[in-house]
Amino acid sequence: MLAPPGISLQGLRRRMGDYDMRQAAEMLSSGQAMGSPLSHYRQHLDGQTAIAFCCSVAHAEAVAQLFNDNGVPAASIDGTMDAGTRRRLLEQLGTGALKVLTSCSLIGEGVDVPSVAGCILLRPTQSLALHLQMIGRCLRPAPGKAHAVVLDHVGNTLRHGLPTDEREWSLEGVSNRQREAAPSVRVCPACFAAMPSGTPQCPECGHQFVPERRELTHVEGELQEVAARQARRAEQSSAQSFEDLVRIGHRRGMSNPRGWARHVMAAREAKRPRSGPVRVVA
Repeated sequence: MLAPPGISLQGLRRRMGDYDMRQAAEMLSSGQAMGSPLSHYRQHLDGQTAIAFCCSVAHAEAVAQLFNDNGVPAASIDGTMDAGTRRRLLEQLGTGALKVLTSCSLIGEGVDVPSVAGCILLRPTQSLALHLQMIGRCLRPAPGKAHAVVLDHVGNTLRHGLPTDEREWSLEGVSNRQREAAPSVRVCPACFAAMPSGTPQCPECGHQFVPERRELTHVEGELQEVAARQARRAEQSSAQSFEDLVRIGHRRGMSNPRGWARHVMAAREAKRPRSGPVRVVA
């Protein structure tokens, strides 16, 4: 994943549980914000197919026009088009006649174009599910497809983490502390690749990270809570079967341990690589 800098979302309001898409579209339609996706597409995906997720129909149309004006065949797809037109555009993306297809919400769950090589994230979101759903559009296996590239221009990876992260799924809701906890992701200052925070060397360019000195403040309650959370994650990760997870659910006093176990197993299966390694550019 690559997370190029340069698009500031400072001051972006929230509305109905997520970001205000009207304001986000205005912020992401500025000159620098429009130029960054094109330049990073050429650097990391030049000549390959990609889906760009945008904030509005007008934003999606503007991004498609930008690519077309610079010699990259692109089109915008939206819900006002008839089914035949939408199907034709998806087929053109699949064959490579179109290199970039942009949309604000239509290319979501259920759209399957396995040959797509990358995703361009231009839609900020507070939703982990939507974040993973957008990235999932380019993670389908296809013949000759060694990896996928994700260009995250809006910081979703820093908010929600990498698609390969081990997550503790629960049917019992998310606490405020869990909701506010920042995912453990670091971005390489040399090539903008995103990776787990403990990575000592960038796997993309070889940059060596220098450990930062930190002053530790001892807070007994915080340490106990962090240790307990880490233990829960380790316990869940060690479960090898559905029944192992059910037993964990019973020990934790869950009201529906089998439902929770099914949820965890489905999430693991969704993350399991089916072709080559996934290369994510945040």
